[in-house]
Amino acid sequence: VIDENVCKTCGVCSESKCPFKAVKPHNEVVYQIYVGGTWGKKSRMGTPLSKFVSEDEIAPILEKTMIWFKLLITFKLVGTIR
Repeated sequence: VIDENVCKTCGVCSESKCPFKAVKPHNEVVYQIYVGGTWGKKSRMGTPLSKFVSEDEIAPILEKTMIWFKLLITFKLVGTIR
């Protein structure tokens, strides 16, 4: 279990390695979704989209994110055509 009040989302999510003691023993698997980021010579880790979510929450979040990006790109293209 991760104490979200203590967690700094540093990415070191291990019971023995968490520098903030935010991780407590658990059996539940949780995920953190990132968007953006780049690979190559200058890599950049994506921006956390959410706090920790269960596997059932991933698909709806990704679907909404893809729709948002599609709308954003559409509006940017329409703005440049004028």
